[in-house]
Amino acid sequence: MIEQSPKISATKLGWLPDFGASHEAFQLLLDKSERFIANSDFPDHAALNAMASALDLKTASGLPLNFVAAKPKPRGPARRRHKATGDYEQRIYTLGEVSTRSRNWHDFFNALMWATFPRAKGACNARQIAARLPGIVRTREQDRLTMFDEGGIITVTGPRLQSSQHLIFGHAIYEAIVKGDTSMRAIQLPVTLPDSADSGDFSDHRTQQDVIKQVDELVANAITGEIFTADHFDSIKVSEAFVAQ
Repeated sequence: MIEQSPKISATKLGWLPDFGASHEAFQLLLDKSERFIANSDFPDHAALNAMASALDLKTASGLPLNFVAAKPKPRGPARRRHKATGDYEQRIYTLGEVSTRSRNWHDFFNALMWATFPRAKGACNARQIAARLPGIVRTREQDRLTMFDEGGIITVTGPRLQSSQHLIFGHAIYEAIVKGDTSMRAIQLPVTLPDSADSGDFSDHRTQQDVIKQVDELVANAITGEIFTADHFDSIKVSEAFVAQ
């Protein structure tokens, strides 16, 4: 069983270059995060954009992905004008700009999720736009998309897997784990890998990356197929998801 480290206040936790060694869930991110191991501080926007460029990350609308500085949110009447012009999801879809706070674990892990599951993240963004309805602040599908984007786990099964595998998709979960908290519950999205020669091998680094690409495709297709219009999704406690893997 995983030994949980003490919870750390968000205001006290600075950059940890070896964060990947603190929990097995971070193994999924090592291929993308190893470029930052030598950093003495959080990667800046230029470093995140260099990663995005190297991986040729694009939005579902086909635009190159750029991580841009987050602007402070105004208060009062100006806040309403800001919502009309500074819409987070709309900026991603129409401009390719992901508003990203500096030296922030939550937004750092969001960038790593774009690098790890680019198609699924793009599909989430596209559905957030498509699911909007006139006169309704937020639809149920939008709420479920946000729940998955922030706090989702992909449960992977397949004929070549001896047991199901849990891959964290929600960047808020990674933020909680790095601060020592695995007590939250995550919404589950199940996917089944096909019975092909290169499916289901999580033991080898090269084939693992191939499997992750397949999972990314399956999740993106499920989101595009409006799976989050369904009424019920199972959840799992994060601490339990990694006990038997």
